[in-house]
Amino acid sequence: MADGKARSDFCAHCHGVDGISVMPLVPNLAGQNPYYLLEQLRKFADGRREDYIMSPQAREMTSDDRAVLVFYYTNMTPRAETADPDLARHGGGLFRMRCVACHGTDAHGGEKFARLAGQNPAYLTRRLTGFQEATGRSISPMTAIAKTLTDNDIEALTAYLSTLP
Repeated sequence: MADGKARSDFCAHCHGVDGISVMPLVPNLAGQNPYYLLEQLRKFADGRREDYIMSPQAREMTSDDRAVLVFYYTNMTPRAETADPDLARHGGGLFRMRCVACHGTDAHGGEKFARLAGQNPAYLTRRLTGFQEATGRSISPMTAIAKTLTDNDIEALTAYLSTLP
């Protein structure tokens, strides 16, 4: 873990020293599925996923750097937030109808799907609206699901997901 902490100094500026993001539009990494997180770093490194900060950082990482960072962050404890109970309850119903098949009943994701439990609502909102607006190369299975969501649905889903441990 000491090696992970040493290699995470730059990452912690956005993703937090405890894997809980210090910026609302940046994902929490604490407890994320290791296979999923490693694949996202690979995608940033090889250009399949683009971000003005993450892409150059991932390209500079060695395979060992990626593995150590993934191990470090995925072994941290996620943190749930509080949300309006009625809104979260509505979001839970939406999650069970539209999201469970890929993200699991506990929203912990898996090898190919992100852990959504305990994520920041602002980050989740940005990702869902990004999927709604996706075109061309950025279209994914999430695009079809996101396009069915209203703004109220997104608010409810993100409220629910942020309350899960």
